[in-house]
Amino acid sequence: MKVVVADSDLQHGKILLQYLLDLCDVHLVAPSDALSHAERIRPRIFLVAVESINHFKTLIKEIRSHRDLFDAGIICLTADESQFNELYTVGADLILRYDSELDDVYWSVYSLKRRLQGFAPQGEIQLGPYTVNPHTFEVEQGGKKEKVKPVQVKLLSAFHKYPNRLLTREWLKNNVWGSDGKITFRSIDAQISKLKKSLPLLETIIESIYGQGYIYKPDSGQKAS
Repeated sequence: MKVVVADSDLQHGKILLQYLLDLCDVHLVAPSDALSHAERIRPRIFLVAVESINHFKTLIKEIRSHRDLFDAGIICLTADESQFNELYTVGADLILRYDSELDDVYWSVYSLKRRLQGFAPQGEIQLGPYTVNPHTFEVEQGGKKEKVKPVQVKLLSAFHKYPNRLLTREWLKNNVWGSDGKITFRSIDAQISKLKKSLPLLETIIESIYGQGYIYKPDSGQKAS
Protein backbone atom coordinates (compact mmCIF):
# COMPACT_ATOMS: atom_id res chain seq x y z
CA MET A 1 0.00 0.00 0.00
CA LYS A 2 1.33 3.44 -0.95
CA VAL A 3 1.67 6.14 1.71
CA VAL A 4 2.53 9.79 1.13
CA VAL A 5 4.36 11.47 4.01
CA ALA A 6 3.95 15.25 3.68
CA ASP A 7 6.15 16.86 6.32
CA SER A 8 7.28 20.47 6.62
CA ASP A 9 10.35 19.22 8.52
CA LEU A 10 12.32 17.16 6.01
CA GLN A 11 14.51 15.52 8.66
CA HIS A 12 11.47 14.45 10.68
CA GLY A 13 9.88 13.15 7.48
CA LYS A 14 12.97 11.06 6.69
CA ILE A 15 12.77 9.45 10.14
CA LEU A 16 9.11 8.57 9.55
CA LEU A 17 9.94 7.20 6.10
CA GLN A 18 12.65 4.89 7.42
CA TYR A 19 10.44 3.66 10.23
CA LEU A 20 7.53 2.80 7.93
CA LEU A 21 9.46 1.20 5.06
CA ASP A 22 8.77 -2.38 6.13
CA LEU A 23 5.05 -1.67 6.40
CA CYS A 24 4.25 0.09 3.13
CA ASP A 25 5.55 1.87 0.04
CA VAL A 26 6.41 5.30 1.48
CA HIS A 27 6.88 8.52 -0.52
CA LEU A 28 8.27 11.60 1.26
CA VAL A 29 7.26 14.92 -0.28
CA ALA A 30 7.02 18.58 0.64
CA PRO A 31 3.45 19.49 1.68
CA SER A 32 3.13 21.79 -1.35
CA ASP A 33 3.84 18.82 -3.64
CA ALA A 34 1.67 16.27 -1.83
CA LEU A 35 -1.38 16.46 -4.08
CA SER A 36 0.47 16.56 -7.42
CA HIS A 37 2.63 13.60 -6.38
CA ALA A 38 -0.42 11.73 -5.11
CA GLU A 39 -2.18 12.18 -8.45
CA ARG A 40 0.65 10.21 -10.06
CA ILE A 41 1.02 7.36 -7.55
CA ARG A 42 -2.53 7.10 -6.09
CA PRO A 43 -1.66 6.54 -2.38
CA ARG A 44 -4.14 5.02 0.05
CA ILE A 45 -2.83 6.92 3.09
CA PHE A 46 -1.53 10.43 3.72
CA LEU A 47 0.60 11.09 6.80
CA VAL A 48 0.61 14.87 7.17
CA ALA A 49 2.73 17.11 9.42
CA VAL A 50 2.49 20.77 8.43
CA GLU A 51 2.97 24.17 10.02
CA SER A 52 -0.53 25.44 10.72
CA ILE A 53 -4.17 24.49 11.01
CA ASN A 54 -4.88 26.29 7.74
CA HIS A 55 -2.28 24.14 5.92
CA PHE A 56 -3.90 21.02 7.35
CA LYS A 57 -7.40 22.12 6.40
CA THR A 58 -6.43 23.12 2.87
CA LEU A 59 -4.69 19.82 2.12
CA ILE A 60 -7.43 17.69 3.68
CA LYS A 61 -10.13 19.49 1.69
CA GLU A 62 -8.15 19.05 -1.54
CA ILE A 63 -7.81 15.32 -0.87
CA ARG A 64 -11.46 14.86 0.06
CA SER A 65 -12.67 16.69 -3.06
CA HIS A 66 -10.37 14.82 -5.48
CA ARG A 67 -12.16 12.25 -7.59
CA ASP A 68 -9.47 9.56 -7.12
CA LEU A 69 -8.22 10.35 -3.62
CA PHE A 70 -11.40 11.17 -1.69
CA ASP A 71 -11.32 7.87 0.23
CA ALA A 72 -7.64 7.93 1.14
CA GLY A 73 -6.84 7.62 4.83
CA ILE A 74 -5.49 10.80 6.42
CA ILE A 75 -3.35 10.84 9.57
CA CYS A 76 -2.38 14.25 10.94
CA LEU A 77 0.57 14.93 13.23
CA THR A 78 0.16 18.21 15.12
CA ALA A 79 1.74 19.80 18.16
CA ASP A 80 -1.50 21.57 19.13
CA GLU A 81 -4.08 19.32 20.77
CA SER A 82 -6.67 22.11 20.51
CA GLN A 83 -6.72 21.44 16.74
CA PHE A 84 -7.89 17.85 17.07
CA ASN A 85 -11.65 18.43 16.86
CA GLU A 86 -11.30 20.88 13.98
CA LEU A 87 -9.15 18.44 11.98
CA TYR A 88 -11.61 15.60 12.54
CA THR A 89 -14.40 17.91 11.36
CA VAL A 90 -12.70 18.64 8.02
CA GLY A 91 -12.00 14.96 7.32
CA ALA A 92 -8.94 13.59 9.14
CA ASP A 93 -9.17 9.89 10.07
CA LEU A 94 -6.58 9.85 12.86
CA ILE A 95 -4.74 12.61 14.72
CA LEU A 96 -1.56 12.15 16.75
CA ARG A 97 0.69 14.53 18.59
CA TYR A 98 3.67 15.60 16.52
CA ASP A 99 6.04 14.26 19.17
CA SER A 100 4.32 10.86 19.37
CA GLU A 101 6.52 7.79 19.74
CA LEU A 102 7.45 6.27 16.38
CA ASP A 103 5.79 3.03 17.44
CA ASP A 104 2.50 4.91 17.92
CA VAL A 105 2.77 6.33 14.40
CA TYR A 106 3.66 2.90 12.98
CA TRP A 107 0.68 1.15 14.56
CA SER A 108 -1.66 3.96 13.59
CA VAL A 109 -0.63 3.54 9.95
CA TYR A 110 -0.95 -0.23 10.31
CA SER A 111 -4.44 0.08 11.81
CA LEU A 112 -5.64 2.46 9.10
CA LYS A 113 -4.07 0.26 6.42
CA ARG A 114 -6.06 -2.75 7.64
CA ARG A 115 -9.26 -0.70 7.73
CA LEU A 116 -8.80 0.50 4.14
CA GLN A 117 -7.95 -2.85 2.57
CA GLY A 118 -10.79 -4.27 0.57
CA PHE A 119 -14.54 -3.80 0.64
CA ALA A 120 -15.78 -7.13 2.00
CA PRO A 121 -18.87 -6.15 4.03
CA GLN A 122 -19.78 -7.90 7.28
CA GLY A 123 -23.41 -8.48 6.29
CA GLU A 124 -25.75 -8.31 3.33
CA ILE A 125 -25.87 -5.12 1.27
CA GLN A 126 -28.58 -3.74 -0.96
CA LEU A 127 -27.55 -2.52 -4.39
CA GLY A 128 -30.63 -1.27 -6.21
CA PRO A 129 -32.96 -4.27 -6.55
CA TYR A 130 -30.20 -6.74 -5.64
CA THR A 131 -29.35 -8.18 -2.23
CA VAL A 132 -25.69 -9.21 -2.07
CA ASN A 133 -24.52 -11.88 0.40
CA PRO A 134 -20.72 -11.53 0.79
CA HIS A 135 -20.36 -14.86 2.57
CA THR A 136 -22.10 -17.11 0.05
CA PHE A 137 -21.21 -14.92 -2.98
CA GLU A 138 -24.86 -14.92 -3.98
CA VAL A 139 -26.95 -12.06 -5.33
CA GLU A 140 -30.72 -12.31 -4.94
CA GLN A 141 -33.47 -10.46 -6.74
CA GLY A 142 -37.13 -11.42 -6.90
CA GLY A 143 -36.49 -14.82 -5.31
CA LYS A 144 -33.84 -15.72 -7.89
CA LYS A 145 -30.23 -16.23 -6.77
CA GLU A 146 -27.13 -15.75 -8.89
CA LYS A 147 -23.60 -16.82 -7.96
CA VAL A 148 -20.85 -14.22 -8.44
CA LYS A 149 -17.09 -14.22 -7.90
CA PRO A 150 -15.47 -12.85 -4.71
CA VAL A 151 -13.86 -9.98 -6.62
CA GLN A 152 -17.27 -9.11 -8.06
CA VAL A 153 -18.67 -8.92 -4.51
CA LYS A 154 -15.88 -6.45 -3.71
CA LEU A 155 -16.79 -4.43 -6.80
CA LEU A 156 -20.46 -4.32 -5.83
CA SER A 157 -19.48 -3.39 -2.28
CA ALA A 158 -17.32 -0.51 -3.54
CA PHE A 159 -20.25 0.86 -5.57
CA HIS A 160 -22.56 0.43 -2.59
CA LYS A 161 -20.20 2.33 -0.30
CA TYR A 162 -19.80 5.29 -2.68
CA PRO A 163 -23.10 6.04 -4.45
CA ASN A 164 -23.22 8.95 -6.90
CA ARG A 165 -19.42 9.24 -7.07
CA LEU A 166 -17.21 8.61 -10.04
CA LEU A 167 -15.03 5.58 -9.28
CA THR A 168 -12.30 5.70 -11.89
CA ARG A 169 -10.80 2.51 -13.23
CA GLU A 170 -7.51 3.52 -11.62
CA TRP A 171 -9.28 3.87 -8.28
CA LEU A 172 -11.03 0.52 -8.67
CA LYS A 173 -7.76 -1.15 -9.61
CA ASN A 174 -5.99 0.20 -6.51
CA ASN A 175 -8.81 -0.37 -4.05
CA VAL A 176 -10.57 -3.53 -5.23
CA TRP A 177 -7.60 -5.46 -6.63
CA GLY A 178 -4.87 -3.80 -4.55
CA SER A 179 -1.34 -4.83 -5.43
CA ASP A 180 -2.24 -7.30 -8.20
CA GLY A 181 -0.19 -5.88 -11.06
CA LYS A 182 -1.79 -8.17 -13.64
CA ILE A 183 -5.07 -6.29 -13.57
CA THR A 184 -5.59 -3.91 -16.49
CA PHE A 185 -8.33 -1.40 -17.19
CA ARG A 186 -9.65 -3.81 -19.79
CA SER A 187 -9.90 -6.50 -17.10
CA ILE A 188 -11.95 -4.16 -14.92
CA ASP A 189 -14.29 -3.30 -17.80
CA ALA A 190 -14.67 -7.01 -18.54
CA GLN A 191 -15.61 -7.83 -14.93
CA ILE A 192 -18.25 -5.10 -14.84
CA SER A 193 -19.57 -6.17 -18.24
CA LYS A 194 -19.94 -9.76 -16.95
CA LEU A 195 -21.74 -8.48 -13.86
CA LYS A 196 -24.19 -6.50 -15.97
CA LYS A 197 -24.79 -9.52 -18.17
CA SER A 198 -25.60 -11.81 -15.22
CA LEU A 199 -27.40 -9.04 -13.27
CA PRO A 200 -29.07 -7.04 -16.06
CA LEU A 201 -30.76 -4.50 -13.78
CA LEU A 202 -27.31 -3.14 -12.94
CA GLU A 203 -27.39 -1.53 -16.38
CA THR A 204 -29.90 1.03 -15.09
CA ILE A 205 -27.97 1.94 -11.91
CA ILE A 206 -24.27 1.64 -12.80
CA GLU A 207 -23.38 4.18 -15.44
CA SER A 208 -20.25 3.85 -17.56
CA ILE A 209 -18.38 7.14 -18.05
CA TYR A 210 -16.39 6.79 -21.25
CA GLY A 211 -12.63 6.84 -20.71
CA GLN A 212 -12.96 7.37 -16.95
CA GLY A 213 -14.87 4.83 -14.89
CA TYR A 214 -18.29 4.13 -13.37
CA ILE A 215 -20.92 5.78 -11.18
CA TYR A 216 -23.48 3.90 -9.09
CA LYS A 217 -26.73 5.89 -9.23
CA PRO A 218 -29.24 4.19 -6.91
CA ASP A 219 -32.07 6.56 -7.86
CA SER A 220 -31.80 5.68 -11.56
CA GLY A 221 -33.31 2.24 -10.98
CA GLN A 222 -36.36 3.81 -9.30
CA LYS A 223 -36.86 6.19 -12.21
CA ALA A 224 -36.53 3.35 -14.72
CA SER A 225 -39.20 1.35 -12.94
